[in-house]
Amino acid sequence: MKPDTVIPHDSLPYGDRPGDERRDYWGALLGFTVSLLRHWKLLVAGPLIVGAAAYVVAPSLQKTYVSAAYIGPLDEATSKLAALVLRSPPVLNVALQKFPQYPAPGMPDENRRLYLADKIKFKTTMDPKFSQLYVLEVEDAEPVRAQQIGTALIDAWLVTTKPPPDKLASLERLTVSNESQLADLSIAITELLKHPELLKPDVETGYAPVNIADMIKLRTEGAKRSEELKAAVAGFSSDLIFAPPTLPDVPAWPIRRELVLRSVGITLVALILFVLMRHTISLASANPVYAPKLKQIGNAMPWRRSSM
Repeated sequence: MKPDTVIPHDSLPYGDRPGDERRDYWGALLGFTVSLLRHWKLLVAGPLIVGAAAYVVAPSLQKTYVSAAYIGPLDEATSKLAALVLRSPPVLNVALQKFPQYPAPGMPDENRRLYLADKIKFKTTMDPKFSQLYVLEVEDAEPVRAQQIGTALIDAWLVTTKPPPDKLASLERLTVSNESQLADLSIAITELLKHPELLKPDVETGYAPVNIADMIKLRTEGAKRSEELKAAVAGFSSDLIFAPPTLPDVPAWPIRRELVLRSVGITLVALILFVLMRHTISLASANPVYAPKLKQIGNAMPWRRSSM
């Protein structure tokens, strides 16, 4: 007799492989669709009821207003630094000094800073034409206070851009020195232009004239350096505020339509997941392999154990 031929496991039809069960995905999908159709009243009525409730409740919810200020132009490095400084304790502390009861009386200073920092957003505008223009947004339940907080933050931030006393004194000394060098260069250039003969070399004496072009270039660089020093001494000015904080008249939240749509969508998804879970449990209960486990899970529930 010939030995039994061993048929490779992978060559068997899928449903005939030992230990395998045929997975009927289409059947599962159709079964789930039937469950959805059976519960169509729940899937329709549930979102409608929740949406109607959201429509009624929306006006009574606490409103949030957003005051926006436009700052710039700023380069990328300066904007990143500004975003950090605006949320830093020194700036937040200065702004909070003007609102001692904000956001609630008796709240610790650290919690007040964390609360305010969470209400601040500093981001670029969405318009690519104004990529160097940034928006400072402040959220608050009161529109006037949102505007006032935005103004206080900007004022405190502008102060931080000015150098501290020690560095300020050093910059002022450099500015005076640079201005003196520029004055000397200008006098020398003027005198050389009054005496053109000084610009000609003398072979007999070996006189080599000064390159007046280099002197003019040096004066130009010195003038540029002088402007940079003055800017460093002055820090940022209010001219950098493209538009001051606005006084919002329309709440940013809640928006009734958006709240209703969100409520309807979330409720619908939750109910579909509920039907799916119920359908899956129903299938598992009919399976002799999983039914005992489900029964054990049911008996292990706290309310079932307390009733025993």
